[in-house]
Amino acid sequence: MALRDIMRKLAKGATEQISYSHKLPPMPSVILIAAQKRKGEVRRWFFISLGFVLFFTFYFLPPLPNAIDPSGTEFELSQSAKAGIGLFLLAAVWWVFEVVPIGITSIMIGVMQTLFFIRPDQNY
Repeated sequence: MALRDIMRKLAKGATEQISYSHKLPPMPSVILIAAQKRKGEVRRWFFISLGFVLFFTFYFLPPLPNAIDPSGTEFELSQSAKAGIGLFLLAAVWWVFEVVPIGITSIMIGVMQTLFFIRPDQNY
């Protein structure tokens, strides 16, 4: 029975059961699945590396000129402040280009702060 005939019967309000048989092709004996190509793998590693390069560039920079806040007060950028700027750039590159999941990036921020003593230990 053709699909057109079934639709006509349904449109006329047919109440009898309509059977429609459609034969499927035979199951293949072997199913081959192609390996998934990962697009942008080189791009991903490039931006991961770029984040680390920016971090270590700021971490190992010689002393920078004094910074000036909006009220006009000058202050010296410490080693931890330079590392904080580098860590900010690392996280920004990883977030903007989505090279790793955001959760991993946020964990990485905490790990880097601990490993490179970016935040001083505070006793409460």
